[in-house]
Amino acid sequence: MATTLVKVKSITADLPTGEKQSDAAVDKTPIVNLRGSKIFFSDKEVSIDNLNARLAALKLSEQTPDKRVIMLESTKMTSYESYFQALAAISSNGGVVAIVEEEES
Repeated sequence: MATTLVKVKSITADLPTGEKQSDAAVDKTPIVNLRGSKIFFSDKEVSIDNLNARLAALKLSEQTPDKRVIMLESTKMTSYESYFQALAAISSNGGVVAIVEEEES
């Protein structure tokens, strides 16, 4: 017994285009996270001077208002001085501070 191919069936599919990882990262809102005496900017530990440099590199004052938002999150162990330094760094570099608060349950 022999088998022969009589008719080829196919479908046409439109696949979505991919997005580069670097393009997706640009749209994320930057986060300054204060954990006790440590400062993190987008999950990387930084000093206050390095935080100022990274914020300056974003050129926030030249951005549209929705792109100037920097989220500020802190733990209960964060000192007032550290909190104020981060808040001042964001503001002095043209950023708009969005304070992240935990919901009490």
